Amino acid sequence: MTSTARRCLLVLLPLLLLFALPADAQDDTRLLRHPAVSEAHVAFAYANDLWIMERGATDARRLTSFPGQEEFPHFSPDGTMIAFTGEYDGNTDVFVVPVEGGEPQRLTWHPGGDQVQGWTPDGRVLFTSGRDGAPVPLPRFWTVGLDGQMPEALPIPRGTMGEVSPDGTHIAYQFPYFFDPEWRNYGGGQALPLRIVDLETLDMQKLPWEGSRQVDPVWLGETVYFLSERDLVMNVYAYDTQTDELRQITSYDTYDVKRLDAGGGVLVYEQGGRLHQYDPATDTAAPLTITVRGDLPWSRPQWEDVSDNIQHATLSPTGQRALIEARGEIFTVPAEKGDWRNLTESSGAADRAPAWSPDGSQIAWFSDASDEYQLMIADQKGLDAPRAIDLPGPTFYYTPAWSPEGTHILFTDTDLNLWVLEVES
Repeated sequence: MTSTARRCLLVLLPLLLLFALPADAQDDTRLLRHPAVSEAHVAFAYANDLWIMERGATDARRLTSFPGQEEFPHFSPDGTMIAFTGEYDGNTDVFVVPVEGGEPQRLTWHPGGDQVQGWTPDGRVLFTSGRDGAPVPLPRFWTVGLDGQMPEALPIPRGTMGEVSPDGTHIAYQFPYFFDPEWRNYGGGQALPLRIVDLETLDMQKLPWEGSRQVDPVWLGETVYFLSERDLVMNVYAYDTQTDELRQITSYDTYDVKRLDAGGGVLVYEQGGRLHQYDPATDTAAPLTITVRGDLPWSRPQWEDVSDNIQHATLSPTGQRALIEARGEIFTVPAEKGDWRNLTESSGAADRAPAWSPDGSQIAWFSDASDEYQLMIADQKGLDAPRAIDLPGPTFYYTPAWSPEGTHILFTDTDLNLWVLEVES
């Protein structure tokens, strides 16, 4: 491939992500993350910014707009401020911003990463940081005030996620940090029970546990709500600290509940890309209808240089052109004279593993443009629409190879089966 052809290898990306759709193209906005709730508001992270809306409303307004990532919002006890983790100034630190909006105030300055967990009842921000860990920076709990003073460590040697009780006397927390938090139904040594520690006596109790992962504990009154995989899917559970009663709150059997927060007498949580609200008074949960309206300039169609993402490169039987896959598109590029060709022009789909026919007249590859993988066969000139061949089942397929006479194509699937296709039929 010539350097000129390589530099010219561009593709127009519509970025067909669900969060990029305009508000009127769907019922409500999805891919909402890290919910927080107060007496009057719901806040969440979306497209690397923080958004807020009044409880009972549907339209959210943008609260932060910095190019860095903002996540893990938490309302102050009086509901007037939001603490969050911000990727500003080249580092990840603790920030606060009024619910009305304004310039965020930075509270931590350590070069290590700080992750906001919530607030203490007296108005200090609770966060985790590995700033004093050695030789490995394992996280523990710290608090920091709004007065610019140095953070103070809680008397707990290690913790990853947690929250202080409404009266400030106890903390419920998750001990381990998961090296792979998306490992569903993990049952190894990092799957440990949640703990509640008395911050004065340091007496500790462990929540009921059966070997599954338990994460993200929050307080609502004297009840600790948390997420557990004890029924194979991550669901919300409640532990009454007065009666030791454990109760399952949600019973999802598809997508896990991801994040949980409590405030203003209710819970909010993330599940299936939407935010949901649970009301303990009525023991009912319902999804929130939320519409995000923003310019989101990064979701506009744009030109992308894909020449640094080349794979599956092969020469044609004549050696006159090269066939490559780059960022989910299939190209042919001349060895010397001619123009590069994009045979797929489908940046919203994954086109994979192209292969030349023995005579160099056709090209085969796999595409998920129909939502499931199909085998595509097209003329190498790219002038006609490709022929799409349905495949036996909804799985992944790999490594198409033509027979020497060009009458059959051999390929494999993710279950290590070997398939042979008669091209003509």
